[in-house]
Amino acid sequence: MNIEVDGIAPLINRLEKFDKDVSKQLKKEMRKAASDGVDAARSGYPEGRLLRKYGKWIELKSGRDLSYDARAVRKGVYLKTDRKRVRSATVNFGYTIGNRDAVGAIIEWAGKEDQRDIFNASLIRKYGPVGKMPRFAPKAYYEVMPQVRDKIESLVQAAMRKVGL
Repeated sequence: MNIEVDGIAPLINRLEKFDKDVSKQLKKEMRKAASDGVDAARSGYPEGRLLRKYGKWIELKSGRDLSYDARAVRKGVYLKTDRKRVRSATVNFGYTIGNRDAVGAIIEWAGKEDQRDIFNASLIRKYGPVGKMPRFAPKAYYEVMPQVRDKIESLVQAAMRKVGL
């Protein structure tokens, strides 16, 4: 899941060259605004066990428990700054929200490829198909995205006014 604002990369370049304090403050405030998307994505995961008929999932090689734990899955949701630079100039700037938890990835994407598998079929029957995107987090994420985008755009406009653009 990505948050993108058009025209921010050139502004970041200018701010970093001419007014580092404004650049630092802008990035800090944008990250804070983008974190609303993290909270929304975390809230999208259901409580309890997803499928009661399936017991503990223990990986054979490592003995790692891959059972669904809502707290662990929610804790795995993170916010990462995406920045692409070419010749020390920022050409793309944004944020990505993802999940580092293996179980979180499994439950988000299970059923995308093989919908006839028993586990996948059960997830699809209970929680719906995956479609083009993951199952739980995006629903909550896309509910708050318009507000997050508006906050970030207003922060960018305020930063532009501060430096006279």
